[in-house]
Amino acid sequence: MLFNTSSATCKLSKRGVNGLQEISPTAECSISVGIVDDHPVIREGLSSCLSSQKDICVVGSAANAVTALELIRIRRIDVLLLDVDLPGRTGLDLLPLLHRISPTTAILVFTSYPVENYALKMLSLGAMGFLSKNCELDELLRAIRSLSCGSRHLTAEISELLATSLAARAEPPHKLLTSRELQVFLKLARGFRTGTIAEYLSLSEKTVAVYRSRIKRKLELKSASDFTYYALKHQLIS
Repeated sequence: MLFNTSSATCKLSKRGVNGLQEISPTAECSISVGIVDDHPVIREGLSSCLSSQKDICVVGSAANAVTALELIRIRRIDVLLLDVDLPGRTGLDLLPLLHRISPTTAILVFTSYPVENYALKMLSLGAMGFLSKNCELDELLRAIRSLSCGSRHLTAEISELLATSLAARAEPPHKLLTSRELQVFLKLARGFRTGTIAEYLSLSEKTVAVYRSRIKRKLELKSASDFTYYALKHQLIS
């Protein structure tokens, strides 16, 4: 992402303690934005880019969780850009606290962390959008404007992740088992011992034990009786 260095329409105040900066908005700004990122270059670059827009003004920035909480208490913020990687409390820890203090502030996660690892989790915690820092400026502006109007901003990649997640939830957990895992599971559910299963399937006992551990994790089972109960519940055995 390239930052526009044109002059901003907002002026920084003198206050800059612990990474907190407050900015006085101009009259023509309609969207107030806050930035939470521990990198000063990112904060300054974003502030310059965003404040060059007539309808957007960055009203404050923070470098960590403490100053972010202070910022959102003292300023009205329509859209807050939040990084995941922060010193002390991470964005994962911070997001629910920010949402609790200011439920009307729409939070846009703006991070270099992988979309596939963090997007759905951050959205489940209350974020209204998730963007990678390598996105184009135009997309960031669209996201901010969408969030300011109360809409979510979901990229095609995140929409696909959501669809996959919903499809996975619709299927019972045993559908995630491989063919071999299902074979082992059904034997365990019927009370067969590891040695017997190994002989029947021409596997080593160690391999069967590995399959058993995988099955327990995938189906969230704890005891031997859980195998039988699960299989009966889902009509996999009679």
